[in-house]
Amino acid sequence: MSRVPTRLVRFEDRHPTCPACGASMIGDPIPKDQQYLFGATHFMRWIGITNPKADNLCCVECPDCGKQFPAELEEPKYKL
Repeated sequence: MSRVPTRLVRFEDRHPTCPACGASMIGDPIPKDQQYLFGATHFMRWIGITNPKADNLCCVECPDCGKQFPAELEEPKYKL
């Protein structure tokens, strides 16, 4: 059985709604003159939780239900 190469993707990029409660995580619009800084049109409502020892984002939390999810997910790369 061969392994399919994977890449890490940010959880919040893959989930515009909370998988647990279904609440929308799309927040307020980013001002048009600042959208190029974020590469997006809207802020996300996910709450980022950091790991102080590793100095990185370890998980994200839904502000509505409080459920936490890993910040990065492995996504299989599809063969073309």
